[in-house]
Amino acid sequence: MWNRVSLTLKITGPLIIMEIMGLVFGGLTLVSKIEKARLKEIDTLLIGQADLIEESLKVTHGLPEKGAKNELFGELDRDPKVFFQIVDGTGTIIYTSKGPKATIQTQISQLIMERAQKPLAPEELFVMSFGGELWRSIKENIEYPDRTGSLLKWQVYTAVDQTASMSELYFIRKLIFGGAILLAIVTSLATAAIVLLTTSNLRLFAQSLAHINPDNPVWNFNVAAQSAEEGLLFTSFGKMMGEMETARQNQKLFIANASHELKTPVAGMMAALEVLLSRERAVADYQAICRDLLKTVKDMRRLTGVLLDTSLIEGGKIQQCLPIDLKTLIETVMDRWKPNAKAHNISLRWQFEKGQFTVMGSLELVDVAISNLLDNAIKYSYQGNEVELHLRRQTDGFIKLSIKDYGVGMNAAEQEKLGDIFFRADVSRSNKDSFGLGFANAKKILHSHGARLLVNSTPKSGTEISILWETRVPPPTADKTS
Repeated sequence: MWNRVSLTLKITGPLIIMEIMGLVFGGLTLVSKIEKARLKEIDTLLIGQADLIEESLKVTHGLPEKGAKNELFGELDRDPKVFFQIVDGTGTIIYTSKGPKATIQTQISQLIMERAQKPLAPEELFVMSFGGELWRSIKENIEYPDRTGSLLKWQVYTAVDQTASMSELYFIRKLIFGGAILLAIVTSLATAAIVLLTTSNLRLFAQSLAHINPDNPVWNFNVAAQSAEEGLLFTSFGKMMGEMETARQNQKLFIANASHELKTPVAGMMAALEVLLSRERAVADYQAICRDLLKTVKDMRRLTGVLLDTSLIEGGKIQQCLPIDLKTLIETVMDRWKPNAKAHNISLRWQFEKGQFTVMGSLELVDVAISNLLDNAIKYSYQGNEVELHLRRQTDGFIKLSIKDYGVGMNAAEQEKLGDIFFRADVSRSNKDSFGLGFANAKKILHSHGARLLVNSTPKSGTEISILWETRVPPPTADKTS
Protein backbone atom coordinates (compact mmCIF):
# COMPACT_ATOMS: atom_id res chain seq x y z
CA MET A 1 0.00 0.00 0.00
CA TRP A 2 2.76 2.45 1.00
CA ASN A 3 4.70 1.68 -2.19
CA ARG A 4 1.72 2.84 -4.28
CA VAL A 5 1.51 6.23 -2.57
CA SER A 6 2.94 9.12 -4.60
CA LEU A 7 6.25 10.65 -3.57
CA THR A 8 4.52 13.99 -2.95
CA LEU A 9 2.19 12.46 -0.34
CA LYS A 10 5.04 10.49 1.21
CA ILE A 11 6.95 13.71 1.80
CA THR A 12 4.06 16.08 2.49
CA GLY A 13 2.06 13.78 4.82
CA PRO A 14 4.73 13.26 7.51
CA LEU A 15 5.79 16.92 7.32
CA ILE A 16 2.22 18.15 7.86
CA ILE A 17 1.67 15.69 10.72
CA MET A 18 4.87 16.84 12.41
CA GLU A 19 3.91 20.49 11.91
CA ILE A 20 0.46 19.92 13.46
CA MET A 21 1.96 18.00 16.38
CA GLY A 22 4.48 20.78 16.93
CA LEU A 23 1.79 23.46 16.82
CA VAL A 24 -0.50 21.52 19.19
CA PHE A 25 2.32 20.92 21.65
CA GLY A 26 3.45 24.54 21.39
CA GLY A 27 -0.13 25.82 21.81
CA LEU A 28 -0.77 23.66 24.88
CA THR A 29 2.53 24.72 26.40
CA LEU A 30 1.83 28.40 25.76
CA VAL A 31 -1.71 28.20 27.17
CA SER A 32 -0.44 26.35 30.24
CA LYS A 33 2.23 28.96 30.89
CA ILE A 34 -0.24 31.83 30.45
CA GLU A 35 -2.74 30.18 32.83
CA LYS A 36 -0.06 29.58 35.44
CA ALA A 37 1.17 33.15 35.16
CA ARG A 38 -2.37 34.54 35.44
CA LEU A 39 -3.28 32.34 38.39
CA LYS A 40 -0.04 33.26 40.10
CA GLU A 41 -0.91 36.91 39.59
CA ILE A 42 -4.40 36.34 41.08
CA ASP A 43 -2.95 34.40 44.02
CA THR A 44 -0.43 37.15 44.71
CA LEU A 45 -3.22 39.73 44.63
CA LEU A 46 -5.40 37.56 46.89
CA ILE A 47 -2.67 37.02 49.47
CA GLY A 48 -1.80 40.73 49.42
CA GLN A 49 -5.43 41.71 49.99
CA ALA A 50 -5.78 39.16 52.79
CA ASP A 51 -2.69 40.58 54.50
CA LEU A 52 -3.98 44.11 54.02
CA ILE A 53 -7.33 43.19 55.58
CA GLU A 54 -5.59 41.55 58.53
CA GLU A 55 -3.40 44.57 59.16
CA SER A 56 -6.29 47.04 58.80
CA LEU A 57 -8.54 45.44 61.44
CA LYS A 58 -8.96 47.00 64.86
CA VAL A 59 -10.73 45.45 67.79
CA THR A 60 -13.28 47.25 69.92
CA HIS A 61 -14.88 45.40 72.83
CA GLY A 62 -13.60 42.15 71.42
CA LEU A 63 -15.17 42.63 68.01
CA PRO A 64 -13.49 43.62 64.73
CA GLU A 65 -14.62 46.69 62.88
CA LYS A 66 -13.43 48.80 60.00
CA GLY A 67 -9.99 49.86 60.94
CA ALA A 68 -8.76 53.34 60.80
CA LYS A 69 -5.21 52.09 60.31
CA ASN A 70 -5.57 51.88 56.53
CA GLU A 71 -8.04 53.73 54.36
CA LEU A 72 -7.81 50.92 51.77
CA PHE A 73 -9.77 48.70 54.14
CA GLY A 74 -12.91 50.64 53.35
CA GLU A 75 -12.30 50.32 49.62
CA LEU A 76 -11.84 46.55 49.94
CA ASP A 77 -14.97 46.34 52.07
CA ARG A 78 -16.99 47.99 49.27
CA ASP A 79 -15.25 46.31 46.29
CA PRO A 80 -17.82 44.07 44.49
CA LYS A 81 -15.05 41.75 43.34
CA VAL A 82 -13.58 41.20 46.79
CA PHE A 83 -15.24 39.30 49.61
CA PHE A 84 -13.92 38.62 53.09
CA GLN A 85 -15.49 37.12 56.18
CA ILE A 86 -14.22 36.87 59.76
CA VAL A 87 -15.17 33.82 61.82
CA ASP A 88 -14.39 33.32 65.51
CA GLY A 89 -13.16 30.14 67.13
CA THR A 90 -16.71 28.81 67.58
CA GLY A 91 -17.49 29.18 63.86
CA THR A 92 -19.68 32.24 64.35
CA ILE A 93 -19.51 34.84 61.62
CA ILE A 94 -18.55 38.09 63.28
CA TYR A 95 -17.97 40.24 60.17
CA THR A 96 -18.81 40.11 56.44
CA SER A 97 -17.72 42.56 53.75
CA LYS A 98 -20.38 44.59 51.94
CA GLY A 99 -18.96 44.72 48.38
CA PRO A 100 -20.53 41.84 46.38
CA LYS A 101 -24.23 41.45 45.74
CA ALA A 102 -26.28 39.86 48.49
CA THR A 103 -26.90 36.69 46.47
CA ILE A 104 -23.22 36.31 45.79
CA GLN A 105 -22.37 36.98 49.45
CA THR A 106 -24.81 34.30 50.50
CA GLN A 107 -23.38 31.76 48.04
CA ILE A 108 -19.77 32.51 49.01
CA SER A 109 -20.53 32.48 52.72
CA GLN A 110 -22.30 29.13 52.40
CA LEU A 111 -19.42 27.61 50.43
CA ILE A 112 -16.89 28.98 52.91
CA MET A 113 -18.76 27.43 55.80
CA GLU A 114 -18.91 24.10 53.96
CA ARG A 115 -15.23 24.33 53.23
CA ALA A 116 -14.50 25.23 56.86
CA GLN A 117 -15.84 21.81 57.88
CA LYS A 118 -12.81 20.30 56.17
CA PRO A 119 -9.32 20.73 57.54
CA LEU A 120 -7.52 23.60 55.84
CA ALA A 121 -3.88 24.49 56.19
CA PRO A 122 -3.05 28.12 56.93
CA GLU A 123 -3.03 30.26 53.76
CA GLU A 124 -4.41 27.35 51.73
CA LEU A 125 -5.99 28.43 48.45
CA PHE A 126 -9.21 26.93 47.12
CA VAL A 127 -11.67 27.65 44.29
CA MET A 128 -15.42 28.16 44.56
CA SER A 129 -17.70 27.83 41.53
CA PHE A 130 -21.42 28.65 41.43
CA GLY A 131 -23.91 30.06 38.91
CA GLY A 132 -21.28 30.85 36.30
CA GLU A 133 -19.17 32.62 38.92
CA LEU A 134 -15.63 31.58 39.78
CA TRP A 135 -14.03 32.87 42.98
CA ARG A 136 -10.63 32.08 44.41
CA SER A 137 -10.33 32.06 48.22
CA ILE A 138 -7.73 31.82 50.97
CA LYS A 139 -7.93 31.19 54.73
CA GLU A 140 -5.72 32.98 57.23
CA ASN A 141 -5.58 32.64 61.03
CA ILE A 142 -5.20 35.80 63.11
CA GLU A 143 -4.93 36.42 66.84
CA TYR A 144 -5.89 39.52 68.91
CA PRO A 145 -5.42 40.05 72.69
CA ASP A 146 -8.59 40.91 74.60
CA ARG A 147 -8.86 43.11 77.70
CA THR A 148 -7.84 40.31 79.97
CA GLY A 149 -4.75 39.58 77.94
CA SER A 150 -6.16 36.42 76.44
CA LEU A 151 -5.76 35.85 72.69
CA LEU A 152 -8.75 36.00 70.41
CA LYS A 153 -8.32 33.45 67.56
CA TRP A 154 -10.16 34.26 64.34
CA GLN A 155 -10.17 32.98 60.79
CA VAL A 156 -10.29 35.43 57.90
CA TYR A 157 -11.62 34.05 54.60
CA THR A 158 -10.77 36.28 51.67
CA ALA A 159 -12.06 35.66 48.12
CA VAL A 160 -11.56 37.47 44.83
CA ASP A 161 -13.62 37.17 41.65
CA GLN A 162 -11.57 35.45 38.93
CA THR A 163 -14.47 34.95 36.52
CA ALA A 164 -13.29 37.73 34.19
CA SER A 165 -9.70 36.54 34.33
CA MET A 166 -10.68 32.97 33.45
CA SER A 167 -12.88 34.30 30.62
CA GLU A 168 -9.88 36.15 29.31
CA LEU A 169 -7.80 32.97 29.55
CA TYR A 170 -10.50 31.04 27.70
CA PHE A 171 -10.50 33.68 24.96
CA ILE A 172 -6.70 33.57 24.76
CA ARG A 173 -6.86 29.77 24.56
CA LYS A 174 -9.31 29.94 21.65
CA LEU A 175 -7.19 32.61 19.98
CA ILE A 176 -4.03 30.53 20.31
CA PHE A 177 -5.61 27.32 19.03
CA GLY A 178 -7.39 29.20 16.24
CA GLY A 179 -4.10 30.75 15.20
CA ALA A 180 -2.41 27.35 15.44
CA ILE A 181 -5.04 25.82 13.15
CA LEU A 182 -4.69 28.68 10.68
CA LEU A 183 -0.91 28.41 10.82
CA ALA A 184 -1.14 24.64 10.30
CA ILE A 185 -3.31 25.16 7.22
CA VAL A 186 -0.97 27.80 5.79
CA THR A 187 2.19 25.79 6.49
CA SER A 188 0.57 22.62 5.13
CA LEU A 189 -0.37 24.37 1.90
CA ALA A 190 3.09 25.91 1.68
CA THR A 191 4.72 22.54 2.34
CA ALA A 192 2.56 20.86 -0.30
CA ALA A 193 3.36 23.61 -2.80
CA ILE A 194 7.10 23.36 -2.12
CA VAL A 195 7.07 19.57 -2.41
CA LEU A 196 5.01 19.71 -5.62
CA LEU A 197 7.41 22.26 -7.07
CA THR A 198 10.45 20.30 -5.93
CA THR A 199 9.19 17.02 -7.40
CA SER A 200 7.81 18.53 -10.62
CA ASN A 201 10.95 17.61 -12.54
CA LEU A 202 10.71 14.03 -11.30
CA ARG A 203 7.16 13.77 -12.63
CA LEU A 204 8.28 15.19 -15.97
CA PHE A 205 11.20 12.77 -15.91
CA ALA A 206 8.87 9.81 -15.32
CA GLN A 207 6.59 10.98 -18.14
CA SER A 208 9.55 11.27 -20.50
CA LEU A 209 10.54 7.69 -19.71
CA ALA A 210 7.05 6.48 -20.57
CA HIS A 211 7.41 7.93 -24.09
CA ILE A 212 10.71 6.24 -24.94
CA ASN A 213 10.35 3.96 -27.95
CA PRO A 214 12.07 0.61 -27.22
CA ASP A 215 12.85 0.18 -30.92
CA ASN A 216 14.52 3.58 -31.09
CA PRO A 217 15.38 4.62 -27.52
CA VAL A 218 15.93 8.35 -27.97
CA TRP A 219 15.60 10.38 -24.77
CA ASN A 220 15.03 14.12 -25.01
CA PHE A 221 14.64 15.83 -21.63
CA ASN A 222 15.45 19.52 -21.86
CA VAL A 223 14.64 20.44 -18.26
CA ALA A 224 17.17 22.08 -15.96
CA ALA A 225 17.84 20.24 -12.70
CA GLN A 226 16.62 22.04 -9.56
CA SER A 227 18.91 20.20 -7.15
CA ALA A 228 22.19 18.29 -7.03
CA GLU A 229 20.29 15.02 -6.71
CA GLU A 230 18.22 15.75 -9.82
CA GLY A 231 21.36 16.73 -11.70
CA LEU A 232 23.00 13.44 -10.73
CA LEU A 233 19.89 11.47 -11.73
CA PHE A 234 19.46 13.19 -15.09
CA THR A 235 23.18 13.02 -15.89
CA SER A 236 23.42 9.35 -14.93
CA PHE A 237 20.34 8.43 -16.95
CA GLY A 238 21.54 10.45 -19.93
CA LYS A 239 24.89 8.68 -19.71
CA MET A 240 23.13 5.32 -19.54
CA MET A 241 21.02 6.19 -22.59
CA GLY A 242 24.18 7.23 -24.41
CA GLU A 243 25.81 3.91 -23.56
CA MET A 244 22.68 2.11 -24.76
CA GLU A 245 22.82 4.01 -28.04
CA THR A 246 26.51 3.14 -28.34
CA ALA A 247 25.63 -0.51 -27.76
CA ARG A 248 22.97 -0.31 -30.48
CA GLN A 249 25.44 1.28 -32.86
CA ASN A 250 28.00 -1.40 -31.99
CA GLN A 251 25.41 -4.04 -32.75
CA LYS A 252 24.63 -2.41 -36.09
CA LEU A 253 28.36 -2.08 -36.73
CA PHE A 254 28.88 -5.77 -35.97
CA ILE A 255 26.16 -6.80 -38.42
CA ALA A 256 27.51 -4.45 -41.06
CA ASN A 257 31.07 -5.66 -40.37
CA ALA A 258 29.96 -9.22 -40.96
CA SER A 259 28.57 -8.24 -44.35
CA HIS A 260 31.56 -6.07 -45.14
CA GLU A 261 34.17 -8.67 -44.26
CA LEU A 262 32.38 -11.71 -45.67
CA LYS A 263 31.17 -10.28 -48.96
CA THR A 264 34.63 -10.51 -50.60
CA PRO A 265 35.26 -14.23 -49.93
CA VAL A 266 31.63 -15.04 -50.76
CA ALA A 267 31.97 -13.22 -54.07
CA GLY A 268 35.18 -15.12 -54.75
CA MET A 269 33.51 -18.43 -54.00
CA MET A 270 30.61 -17.58 -56.29
CA ALA A 271 33.00 -16.66 -59.09
CA ALA A 272 34.99 -19.88 -58.63
CA LEU A 273 31.85 -22.00 -58.66
CA GLU A 274 30.57 -20.25 -61.78
CA VAL A 275 33.89 -20.97 -63.50
CA LEU A 276 33.76 -24.54 -62.25
CA LEU A 277 30.30 -25.10 -63.70
CA SER A 278 30.81 -23.22 -66.94
CA ARG A 279 32.31 -26.25 -68.79
CA GLU A 280 33.92 -29.60 -68.35
CA ARG A 281 37.45 -29.41 -66.96
CA ALA A 282 40.36 -31.65 -66.18
CA VAL A 283 40.60 -33.25 -62.76
CA ALA A 284 43.61 -31.12 -61.93
CA ASP A 285 41.60 -27.96 -62.64
CA TYR A 286 38.79 -29.15 -60.39
CA GLN A 287 41.31 -29.89 -57.64
CA ALA A 288 42.90 -26.47 -57.99
CA ILE A 289 39.54 -24.70 -57.80
CA CYS A 290 38.51 -26.83 -54.79
CA ARG A 291 41.77 -25.95 -53.04
CA ASP A 292 41.04 -22.28 -53.64
CA LEU A 293 37.52 -22.75 -52.30
CA LEU A 294 38.86 -24.58 -49.23
CA LYS A 295 41.29 -21.73 -48.58
CA THR A 296 38.46 -19.22 -48.94
CA VAL A 297 36.27 -21.20 -46.51
CA LYS A 298 39.13 -21.26 -44.01
CA ASP A 299 39.50 -17.50 -44.41
CA MET A 300 35.77 -17.11 -43.80
CA ARG A 301 36.01 -19.21 -40.66
CA ARG A 302 38.87 -17.03 -39.48
CA LEU A 303 36.89 -13.90 -40.30
CA THR A 304 33.84 -15.05 -38.38
CA GLY A 305 36.01 -15.58 -35.34
CA VAL A 306 37.57 -12.17 -35.81
CA LEU A 307 34.15 -10.54 -36.11
CA LEU A 308 33.04 -12.17 -32.88
CA ASP A 309 36.21 -10.99 -31.16
CA THR A 310 35.66 -7.49 -32.56
CA SER A 311 32.14 -7.36 -31.16
CA LEU A 312 33.50 -8.20 -27.72
CA ILE A 313 36.06 -5.37 -27.67
CA GLU A 314 34.91 -2.93 -24.98
CA GLY A 315 36.98 -0.38 -23.12
CA GLY A 316 40.27 -1.44 -24.74
CA LYS A 317 39.95 -5.10 -23.74
CA ILE A 318 40.85 -7.92 -26.15
CA GLN A 319 40.21 -11.63 -25.77
CA GLN A 320 43.79 -12.83 -26.42
CA CYS A 321 47.00 -10.83 -26.13
CA LEU A 322 50.13 -12.36 -27.73
CA PRO A 323 53.34 -11.01 -29.29
CA ILE A 324 52.84 -9.92 -32.91
CA ASP A 325 55.71 -9.60 -35.42
CA LEU A 326 54.55 -6.60 -37.42
CA LYS A 327 56.98 -7.24 -40.30
CA THR A 328 55.68 -10.76 -40.89
CA LEU A 329 52.07 -9.63 -40.49
CA ILE A 330 52.44 -6.73 -42.95
CA GLU A 331 54.14 -8.94 -45.53
CA THR A 332 51.24 -11.42 -45.23
CA VAL A 333 48.70 -8.63 -45.69
CA MET A 334 50.63 -7.22 -48.66
CA ASP A 335 50.72 -10.62 -50.38
CA ARG A 336 46.98 -11.00 -49.86
CA TRP A 337 46.16 -7.59 -51.38
CA LYS A 338 48.62 -7.59 -54.29
CA PRO A 339 46.10 -9.13 -56.71
CA ASN A 340 43.48 -6.57 -55.76
CA ALA A 341 45.96 -3.71 -56.18
CA LYS A 342 47.08 -5.08 -59.54
CA ALA A 343 43.46 -5.26 -60.68
CA HIS A 344 43.15 -1.51 -59.92
CA ASN A 345 46.51 -0.77 -61.61
CA ILE A 346 47.97 0.22 -58.23
CA SER A 347 51.56 -0.56 -57.19
CA LEU A 348 52.36 -1.54 -53.59
CA ARG A 349 55.71 -0.42 -52.14
CA TRP A 350 56.96 -0.89 -48.62
CA GLN A 351 60.00 0.08 -46.56
CA PHE A 352 61.00 -1.57 -43.25
CA GLU A 353 63.78 -0.55 -40.89
CA LYS A 354 66.00 -3.28 -39.49
CA GLY A 355 65.26 -4.73 -36.07
CA GLN A 356 62.39 -6.31 -34.22
CA PHE A 357 58.94 -4.72 -34.43
CA THR A 358 56.89 -6.62 -31.87
CA VAL A 359 53.66 -5.46 -30.28
CA MET A 360 51.15 -7.22 -28.04
CA GLY A 361 47.61 -8.03 -29.13
CA SER A 362 45.41 -10.27 -31.24
CA LEU A 363 47.09 -11.26 -34.51
CA GLU A 364 43.78 -11.77 -36.31
CA LEU A 365 42.33 -8.43 -35.18
CA VAL A 366 45.43 -6.41 -36.10
CA ASP A 367 45.45 -8.25 -39.44
CA VAL A 368 41.86 -7.10 -40.07
CA ALA A 369 42.70 -3.51 -39.07
CA ILE A 370 45.73 -3.20 -41.37
CA SER A 371 43.86 -4.98 -44.17
CA ASN A 372 40.97 -2.52 -43.93
CA LEU A 373 43.31 0.47 -44.05
CA LEU A 374 45.20 -0.97 -47.02
CA ASP A 375 41.89 -1.78 -48.74
CA ASN A 376 40.81 1.86 -48.34
CA ALA A 377 44.16 3.12 -49.67
CA ILE A 378 43.80 0.97 -52.80
CA LYS A 379 40.11 1.78 -53.20
CA TYR A 380 40.55 5.57 -53.06
CA SER A 381 43.76 5.77 -55.16
CA TYR A 382 43.84 6.95 -58.74
CA GLN A 383 44.79 4.24 -61.21
CA GLY A 384 48.46 4.11 -62.08
CA ASN A 385 49.57 5.45 -58.68
CA GLU A 386 51.29 3.80 -55.72
CA VAL A 387 50.38 2.88 -52.16
CA GLU A 388 53.38 3.09 -49.83
CA LEU A 389 53.86 1.34 -46.48
CA HIS A 390 56.64 2.45 -44.15
CA LEU A 391 57.48 0.71 -40.84
CA ARG A 392 60.01 2.36 -38.57
CA ARG A 393 60.83 3.14 -34.96
CA GLN A 394 60.75 6.78 -33.89
CA THR A 395 63.24 8.40 -31.55
CA ASP A 396 60.53 8.75 -28.91
CA GLY A 397 60.25 4.93 -28.78
CA PHE A 398 57.00 4.57 -30.75
CA ILE A 399 56.68 2.07 -33.60
CA LYS A 400 55.09 3.82 -36.58
CA LEU A 401 53.37 2.18 -39.55
CA SER A 402 52.42 4.62 -42.33
CA ILE A 403 50.05 3.76 -45.19
CA LYS A 404 50.12 6.50 -47.83
CA ASP A 405 48.09 6.75 -51.04
CA TYR A 406 47.92 9.34 -53.80
CA GLY A 407 44.19 9.33 -54.31
CA VAL A 408 41.08 11.44 -53.82
CA GLY A 409 41.99 12.61 -50.32
CA MET A 410 39.63 14.31 -47.86
CA ASN A 411 38.82 17.80 -46.71
CA ALA A 412 38.62 18.84 -43.03
CA ALA A 413 34.87 18.17 -42.76
CA GLU A 414 35.28 14.68 -44.18
CA GLN A 415 38.17 13.94 -41.83
CA GLU A 416 36.00 14.82 -38.83
CA LYS A 417 33.41 12.26 -39.95
CA LEU A 418 36.03 9.64 -40.73
CA GLY A 419 35.38 6.63 -38.54
CA ASP A 420 31.63 7.20 -38.27
CA ILE A 421 29.49 4.22 -39.15
CA PHE A 422 28.61 4.07 -42.88
CA PHE A 423 30.64 7.21 -43.73
CA ARG A 424 32.46 7.14 -47.10
CA ALA A 425 34.61 9.91 -48.55
CA ASP A 426 33.86 10.83 -52.19
CA VAL A 427 31.23 8.14 -52.82
CA SER A 428 31.48 8.69 -56.56
CA ARG A 429 35.11 7.50 -56.51
CA SER A 430 34.63 4.53 -54.19
CA ASN A 431 33.06 1.12 -54.63
CA LYS A 432 29.29 1.56 -54.59
CA ASP A 433 28.97 -1.68 -52.58
CA SER A 434 31.23 -0.38 -49.78
CA PHE A 435 29.59 0.31 -46.44
CA GLY A 436 32.30 2.74 -45.25
CA LEU A 437 33.11 0.44 -42.33
CA GLY A 438 36.78 -0.32 -42.98
CA PHE A 439 38.24 2.66 -41.16
CA ALA A 440 35.64 2.55 -38.35
CA ASN A 441 36.44 -1.10 -37.66
CA ALA A 442 40.20 -0.55 -37.92
CA LYS A 443 40.04 2.42 -35.56
CA LYS A 444 38.10 0.42 -32.99
CA ILE A 445 40.52 -2.51 -33.14
CA LEU A 446 43.67 -0.38 -32.94
CA HIS A 447 42.34 1.73 -30.07
CA SER A 448 41.54 -1.47 -28.17
CA HIS A 449 45.23 -2.40 -28.56
CA GLY A 450 46.39 0.94 -27.15
CA ALA A 451 47.55 2.23 -30.55
CA ARG A 452 46.98 5.74 -31.85
CA LEU A 453 45.63 6.50 -35.31
CA LEU A 454 46.65 9.71 -37.10
CA VAL A 455 45.19 10.99 -40.38
CA ASN A 456 46.80 13.52 -42.73
CA SER A 457 44.85 14.11 -45.93
CA THR A 458 44.58 16.68 -48.72
CA PRO A 459 41.81 16.66 -51.35
CA LYS A 460 42.99 15.26 -54.73
CA SER A 461 46.49 14.69 -53.30
CA GLY A 462 46.03 11.63 -51.15
CA THR A 463 45.88 10.41 -47.56
CA GLU A 464 48.46 9.16 -45.08
CA ILE A 465 47.29 6.97 -42.18
CA SER A 466 49.79 6.52 -39.33
CA ILE A 467 49.52 3.89 -36.60
CA LEU A 468 51.62 4.45 -33.47
CA TRP A 469 52.41 1.66 -30.98
CA GLU A 470 54.30 2.44 -27.79
CA THR A 471 57.33 0.21 -27.13
CA ARG A 472 60.44 0.30 -24.94
CA VAL A 473 62.74 -1.57 -27.38
CA PRO A 474 65.78 0.58 -28.43
CA PRO A 475 65.51 1.92 -32.00
CA PRO A 476 67.55 0.21 -34.79
CA THR A 477 69.98 1.97 -37.15
CA ALA A 478 69.81 0.48 -40.70
CA ASP A 479 67.02 0.39 -43.30
CA LYS A 480 65.63 -2.32 -45.58
CA THR A 481 63.68 -1.34 -48.70
CA SER A 482 61.48 -3.54 -50.90
